[in-house]
Amino acid sequence: GPGSVERFSSALPRLFEGRNSHVDLLSLDVRDEHTLVARWRLEGSLRLPGTPMFKPFTGTTVYRTNAQGFIVSHVEQWDIPTVDAYFSVITGYFNRNRAHPR
Repeated sequence: GPGSVERFSSALPRLFEGRNSHVDLLSLDVRDEHTLVARWRLEGSLRLPGTPMFKPFTGTTVYRTNAQGFIVSHVEQWDIPTVDAYFSVITGYFNRNRAHPR
């Protein structure tokens, strides 16, 4: 609904450390009049003590809109198991070597 994109956007800086975190939009497809599918790649570090980096991963987000064009559904799927992403943070996946290939 109105304001939901702004609330989501304002929450991101509180979760991710901005200097070495980013998302790349790989593709954006219009499936039908009310469905957009975004493919993306996310990498970076979290705003936690020690600024732990997480394993880069890709995913898909499907957005559904209503007749007024407002987003009414946001469904996200990661291409790695959630536990793999969390484990990479806990074990310091990239803290051993911050110079990693993209």
